[in-house]
Amino acid sequence: MDYLSGANNNFTGNIPSFICALCTLTILDLSNNQFNGSIPRCMGNFSSTLRTLNLRKNRLSGDLPENISASVKSLDIGHNQLVGKLPRSLVHISFLEVFNVESNIINDTFPFWLSSLQELQVLVLRSNAFHGQIGQARFSKLRIIDISSNHFNGTLPSDCFENWTAMLSLGKKEDQFNGEYMGT
Repeated sequence: MDYLSGANNNFTGNIPSFICALCTLTILDLSNNQFNGSIPRCMGNFSSTLRTLNLRKNRLSGDLPENISASVKSLDIGHNQLVGKLPRSLVHISFLEVFNVESNIINDTFPFWLSSLQELQVLVLRSNAFHGQIGQARFSKLRIIDISSNHFNGTLPSDCFENWTAMLSLGKKEDQFNGEYMGT
């Protein structure tokens, strides 16, 4: 099985353990349900196949596991009740293009260390408890960033945005990606 979608239902309880046995999944979409409990630690079992993990709009709690599959390109865990800090192990997901943790209870500083992800194009941190100053980081392909409704302070450093050069290429063919994410 390559694709499993149980999205847009009223599933409740924990995410079922049988999912961990489906180690050849490419897409796992369980968004828009009522799942609760923590994200299964077995999400690292999809070592080379999983490309999309969408657990958006559930009632998942606890922290984000350290061992998310290193092959993921799109990780959307927005609109849950996740807490804690972002695991630094995310830097090992070298193909990550989209990372969305909006509307959780994540309490951390700005994740400048995510700039080591050379493919990251969309970073959504909105509506959490991120705090402190936004440090300088070079996001070479970042095209969309949403840091609204957090607790950042200090100045908004212009040199950060000057280094985020992918945002300067508006109107080019690559902008199709923006339309896919944002909805044209």
